[in-house]
Amino acid sequence: MSHNTELISRSAVELRRMIGSKEISPVELLDACIERIEAINPAVNAVTATCYPEARIAAKTAERQVLNGEPLGLLHGLPLGVKDLKDTAGLLTTYGSPMSRGNVPSRDVLLVERLRVQRVRSSSRRLMFRNSARVRTHAIRSGAQPAPPSIPS
Repeated sequence: MSHNTELISRSAVELRRMIGSKEISPVELLDACIERIEAINPAVNAVTATCYPEARIAAKTAERQVLNGEPLGLLHGLPLGVKDLKDTAGLLTTYGSPMSRGNVPSRDVLLVERLRVQRVRSSSRRLMFRNSARVRTHAIRSGAQPAPPSIPS
């Protein structure tokens, strides 16, 4: 198993712990995620928009903060793909509908704003289908995953 394959197979909790303990860098993790997206996405078309240059800048900033011993948020340095239902400033947002093709919001929705405060950087947009809220509701009813444990810096 390659190093990048090993990284992307780990949980977010484990990856965040590794970032906090300087075992991996946010840049290294982002590169592994981009490599995987580019390898798989042509076949599955799950990622509809990317912002890799901005994500790389944010990952370098996150890395610098780790190295400087600054306080780290719970999600510090973790790449994120935001569903196509949430406005993300400067990134194509279609809400899963062809009628919204070309919609690029100027502001983040509150959820994305809060994630940015935690030093998470959106690196991509995940494909959604019309009426996808129904899919999420079904997933919650059939058993949502428990909250992750606390992560030490």
